[in-house]
Amino acid sequence: MLKTSSKTHLAVFDIDGTLTDSVPVFQAAYTEALQPFKFEVIDTNWGDYEHHTDSWIFQKIYRTNHGRLPDAAARKRFSDELLRVYSHAIREKPVLEIPGAARFIEFLENKTPWAIAFATGSLEPPARLKLDACVIPYGEATLATSSDFLTREDIVGAAIEGAKKHYGCNHFKTVISFGDGLWDFKTAQNMNLHFIGIGEGPKAEHLTKLGNTVFQNFQRPAFIYNHMETLATTHP
Repeated sequence: MLKTSSKTHLAVFDIDGTLTDSVPVFQAAYTEALQPFKFEVIDTNWGDYEHHTDSWIFQKIYRTNHGRLPDAAARKRFSDELLRVYSHAIREKPVLEIPGAARFIEFLENKTPWAIAFATGSLEPPARLKLDACVIPYGEATLATSSDFLTREDIVGAAIEGAKKHYGCNHFKTVISFGDGLWDFKTAQNMNLHFIGIGEGPKAEHLTKLGNTVFQNFQRPAFIYNHMETLATTHP
């Protein structure tokens, strides 16, 4: 295993759809967790929200229905309900990793100069469930979620800063963001970071058309790592 002080680059990973095959079940749980609030208007076109995070979407739906932002009690009530619903859902349909994800994370952590961090639009409790279910290790400082931040940019920024503390590094020569959605790519663009797409189907095709390299999963780790090394020699 490499010493943490030898880490000179950073890979920041989205979770849902990137490391874990969890999107449909989690979105269904999210919708169900909104029901106790008896909102009259719920827009489930998640991709249409300005910020694709659990906290922002809940805030937007709450404000649409009540004309004000949710207070701390309402936010906690929703977070607790989402954790309850999602915990039950994954007992029926367990979370699976995107093929090769856990092994790729282990490879980067133990065999390369690349540090690891996680930046997710999910709230923290379900994010931990997803990573734990797929046996993907994470440090307390290297997991940034929408429990603490509303926007993807703030979440990724927090993950980078957390990784610096975790690895004892003042500066990473290169930061690459891994994601499966257009919002992940836009965040990387806004923050002037390199980006690598993960996935297949229409979302992957869209990311490819925008000029990104997209891998179906992590089962070709040497190809992904070689591309990371190539990106490390270029500017975003």
